Amino acid sequence: FVDNAPAIKVYKKFGFEIEGTGKKYALRNGEYVDAYYMARVK
Repeated sequence: FVDNAPAIKVYKKFGFEIEGTGKKYALRNGEYVDAYYMARVK
């Protein structure tokens, strides 16, 4: 999810980049939250 800074930091450390954002991706605690789509290209 976009608010999970520690996970995003780890992904970026291993070469992943944010490719897009899934708006209202999941329902968490009664609220829709966004998620990043990340990929690593060699």
